[in-house]
Amino acid sequence: KPLSVIGVISVRGPGIDSNCLSMEKLGGKRLLDWTIEAACNAEKIEKVVLDTPDKEIFEYSKGLNNPKLIPIRRPVEFAKINTPIRATLLHALKNAEKVRGSKYDALFQLMIESPLRNSKHLDSAIRVMELFETDLVIGVRTENDIFYNHSGHGLCPINKSSQLRLERKDIFREVGSMRLFKVDNIKDNINLDNSKVGHVVLDQKASTRLASKLDWKFAEFILNNDI
Repeated sequence: KPLSVIGVISVRGPGIDSNCLSMEKLGGKRLLDWTIEAACNAEKIEKVVLDTPDKEIFEYSKGLNNPKLIPIRRPVEFAKINTPIRATLLHALKNAEKVRGSKYDALFQLMIESPLRNSKHLDSAIRVMELFETDLVIGVRTENDIFYNHSGHGLCPINKSSQLRLERKDIFREVGSMRLFKVDNIKDNINLDNSKVGHVVLDQKASTRLASKLDWKFAEFILNNDI
């Protein structure tokens, strides 16, 4: 059945995280704007919470005047480095459900470090959860390289190669800075290690994550050359 989905974008801001580049320009737009636009343009996301303790980011997001966007101020204690993300998500969810007047079925956690995934990727993830009734949906890339474990006597391949490969034997890497949760799992603090996890495969562009200056240059090159 169709799910009611709330999107949550959490941004600490430079006041707490000196490495936060949310207001820096990338491809003519602020880094923050890329994820806001992707979430607000997704047909299956009902509302989007922009959750931040930073006054400048809060006022900026309010000034966008996007009817789908709900900017809220996050308590500083929920924004400290190494604070579990669950407290932040529950804070955002509580505010969103208060505005809605009823509960949501799923929460889409979106980080701004992957600006090149778009609304179609987000809608695809929601369709996966609706169709397969998963507990969690993530973005992934298939890894075709050979990986090894150290056995104590030397290196052994994790997944021995063969001419015919089955998808269930592939190795996937989580990408896209996106996680779609069932709300009840977050509220009940359920361990998702053994849960039913669905996935959407992202291409190299969409999976670009800004973890270094080189990544930023790579993203600028993609955007400047319309790749």
